[in-house]
Amino acid sequence: MTPDLMEAGAQRYDKAHAATETGMTESGGRSAGYGRVARAGEVDTTHGRILYLENVNVSFDGFKAINGLNLDIAPGELRCI
Repeated sequence: MTPDLMEAGAQRYDKAHAATETGMTESGGRSAGYGRVARAGEVDTTHGRILYLENVNVSFDGFKAINGLNLDIAPGELRCI
């Protein structure tokens, strides 16, 4: 690395480190929201779904095992593929 590249990197590091210390991060220094607290041992089903997958493709050495799978599992459902 050239000295000017090293200096530019050091300046970027210092600027990023100073932003973290003052709370001026990408999220604006905000903390997490606590409107819906996750409870240990419980599945959060307030959004109505356990699992939602769309357009899943899986292949092994060129063999298409799954092609365009859409899967939507609601609480209480059991499905197998």
